[in-house]
Amino acid sequence: VHLAGENLAAGRWTEARKRAIRDSRVGPTRRLAEAIAKLDRKPTVFVSASAVGVYGDRGDEVLNESAAPGTGFLADVCEAWEEAAEPASRAGVRVVHPRIGIVLTPKGAALGKQLLPFKMGGGAVLGSGKQWLPWITMHDLLGVLHECVMNDAVSGAVIAAAPTPVTNRAFTKTLGRVLRRPAFFWLPRIV
Repeated sequence: VHLAGENLAAGRWTEARKRAIRDSRVGPTRRLAEAIAKLDRKPTVFVSASAVGVYGDRGDEVLNESAAPGTGFLADVCEAWEEAAEPASRAGVRVVHPRIGIVLTPKGAALGKQLLPFKMGGGAVLGSGKQWLPWITMHDLLGVLHECVMNDAVSGAVIAAAPTPVTNRAFTKTLGRVLRRPAFFWLPRIV
């Protein structure tokens, strides 16, 4: 199970950060897939993470695993990331790409970074608030990864997100309500 990659939320996406984001995913995945392909005794499965970012910003379009990749930086990275696992697939190894949504855990990731501002009453809708947020809890993600490893019928792309995504506006309002804190601010897209 290969989940490595530079943290997307660790800073502004300068050209250097974008290069680090791409290089931390594509290069290591290709090297692992090539190493697996050369083994005399290959693993039966190579689970190599990807992200729902592969679909790009498609507005209100309903998407599933068979949807074509979108456009934009993250979509391009995810497409190259998944393609980097091809040497293992060509060598007969079952390859699974869990396309992971935003992982919600209070211990870190996106939710962990938002808790303090929200608890201080600074919860804010980002941009238009209409952007979709495909999310998954850490517990459910572990279940998806287990299924990817253990179920021989699972291969290719698998969306690892809750069946009902929410908009940024709905997520913001819900998190504010759960924390019993106001969440009425708005941050313009430029911020």
